[in-house]
Amino acid sequence: MEDEEEFIALKIDSPSSHIALSGDLTISLAKSNQTLEKTKYKYAFKDKNNESAKLLKNVSNEYLLLRVLYLLEDISELIGEIQLERLPSENETISIVIPCGYFTRGGVYTLRVEYKYENSTVPVASLYQTSKILDVKWPLSTIYLESQQITSYPTEPVRATVKYDGVNCSPSENVPLAIYILQLIYCGSNLTACYLQNNTYSQVLYYEEIRDLSSKNISFQCEFFGLPGNYAIRLKGSNTNPTAPNTSVYFEVNWSEEFKLTVHARSIYPCEGPGGVAVLFEYPSCRLEGDRVRVYGRLKADVTSAAPPSSLHYITESRSIPGKHSIAFDCDLFTEKFVEYCFVYVSQTITSAMVDVKNSCIPTFPFQEGDAAGWGSWNPWSPCSNSCFGGIRNRYRFCDSPPPKYGAKFCQGKAIETEFCGKIFWEESNKNEWHNRIENSECHRTVLAATKPEIKDEIELKCRCGCPIALKEQPFRKILAANTQACPGKSVWLLQAQANFVIRLHLDQLHFPCPKQYFRVRDGDNLNANLLIDVAFDKIQHTAKTIISTGQNLLLEFCSDERTASRNVCIGGFLANFI
Repeated sequence: MEDEEEFIALKIDSPSSHIALSGDLTISLAKSNQTLEKTKYKYAFKDKNNESAKLLKNVSNEYLLLRVLYLLEDISELIGEIQLERLPSENETISIVIPCGYFTRGGVYTLRVEYKYENSTVPVASLYQTSKILDVKWPLSTIYLESQQITSYPTEPVRATVKYDGVNCSPSENVPLAIYILQLIYCGSNLTACYLQNNTYSQVLYYEEIRDLSSKNISFQCEFFGLPGNYAIRLKGSNTNPTAPNTSVYFEVNWSEEFKLTVHARSIYPCEGPGGVAVLFEYPSCRLEGDRVRVYGRLKADVTSAAPPSSLHYITESRSIPGKHSIAFDCDLFTEKFVEYCFVYVSQTITSAMVDVKNSCIPTFPFQEGDAAGWGSWNPWSPCSNSCFGGIRNRYRFCDSPPPKYGAKFCQGKAIETEFCGKIFWEESNKNEWHNRIENSECHRTVLAATKPEIKDEIELKCRCGCPIALKEQPFRKILAANTQACPGKSVWLLQAQANFVIRLHLDQLHFPCPKQYFRVRDGDNLNANLLIDVAFDKIQHTAKTIISTGQNLLLEFCSDERTASRNVCIGGFLANFI
């Protein structure tokens, strides 16, 4: 060391960002044009009896280190150290390869060159010290489901596959792992319950920790799917990885056609023989132990009306023993008080809830075919309730052709029908003009199209909160829309055209009323691609509403803070179409 009074300043050059586990990271180390006085350092050498000169003469390059640290708030976590053989000389650049497995999580890292004295376990930041911040992105994750239409208690397990784009290595030894939580969620009859965090109408049926970013196949046993309705498989970061993006796939479960129920009689009376009233039934092999058949009696109100109101009253129930398919109810259970009796097959779910699956009602006394009631004609449709998106209209009919006679069944079916109106926007002949109508109509500023059912119905269920979309050669306009309540967290769509084709994206509506909400479009297939549009609560950086890619890919990012996603005043979103 020629000059004991000066310390060499080093410079680290590295990419501005990196994707976790995507490959080795190569950085370069060179001398800076500046030199730093030793008195500026926290651990400056003290010249006592010429000790500093002795220390400097004993400096050995084997103790020069590159340290990789993970930063979270005000805490830094050591990921690994790499020994450097020597320092760069004048006008020389040294390349250093950081192993792929060092970067297992997305977030902010710092690369720091430090010096360690002989026989010391603590690196010293006072000599040859420099650092560089590195932004590491999470790899995009996708959940694939074999089928999105599943029947309750399916005959085979429901299989899903979790894959991560661009993951090319395994974590290095002793490097902390990225921990994800995989959840199976029951959302009920309303799909929006899947989107809202801490929603009281959704239930987590199953979860497991995933401790690496390799592809993983998961099988969910049939017992989880006893209830019809909407389900979600969600991959989310654990509390130790709060910056990890959420990924979800949604699917629907319908009642199994294997459930059947038949009453072996046309009426309760005459009830003859020791067997009573026999009920026959079938069920899926995967059903749980608690299934049963319940009996209700229907009591009509004592009022003068063509169709007097009625109510069901619980009479009794009998357990459905697995392997058996019939139950007989004794004649003594039935009386003339009720005009009919209903037999209901009740299924037990994995949450111990009991759900009515099939029912069959028979009158107490037999009646003639001419006693049955009939529907009259439908009235005309009412006017549409809203000239913008989301309007509805109704029509109704009466059970008066003929009205039911005493003891006979009321008309079966709906007395009122409701449907969405305004669907002219979605007629095939108008698909090239619909976005102009939205943009030029009075609805543009007052209605968020992404919240409307008729808009969401145009988007595949699996793509409502992010997915890869492959475009065909034939020009066919498609739409994309999302709102902050339906898609909390971060959602990503990757539009992929065929080779030698480009993508045209038109933005019809953008609305972000609260902070931490944004929409971005990148000209490529990764988060490092050129940013074309960046729209947020406090900024809007674009000059045109129509974007054309330079290549065959466009990446769309949509993000909303989960804490504000459920607040009505913060509902925002976007509507776009592409070809």
